[in-house]
Amino acid sequence: MAPNTPAVPTIKLAQDGGIMPVLGFGTAPDPPVPAETTRAAVIAAIQAGYRHFDTACLYHTEQPLGEAIAEALEKGLIQSRDELFITSKLWCSDARRDLVIPALNTTLRYSKFSQFKLPQISPLFVFLFVFSFCIFAEACKNKESCNTKTGYIF
Repeated sequence: MAPNTPAVPTIKLAQDGGIMPVLGFGTAPDPPVPAETTRAAVIAAIQAGYRHFDTACLYHTEQPLGEAIAEALEKGLIQSRDELFITSKLWCSDARRDLVIPALNTTLRYSKFSQFKLPQISPLFVFLFVFSFCIFAEACKNKESCNTKTGYIF
């Protein structure tokens, strides 16, 4: 953390005693931005004192978040992955019983530090995996049946 940067307040989680920062940095860009923009924003957020990051497969920010965390470790901005709390989300198109675990595995795979050859770094893991919607949505097969904003049929 940069000198004179105040720490973000945290709460202790009852279940396992883990620590969660009460203020998080969201990575959902609207409109979408290049991965490099997300990576640079996360590095700046870590320098500013953020330790809780929110991402989702739908945002296409899981991989740049993982890359930024690896870079922050390499630069000494954080000492350990354990300093961070990561939240990601299950999109409604993956809300079927047979798709939840594969979707979580995709999230975990995208956010690993595969590009960085740093043996002391463990893969990024998610503390909280949230269902974005409690309904299942099917991806559109043709434009006539599609919600033009989301690309899904609800």
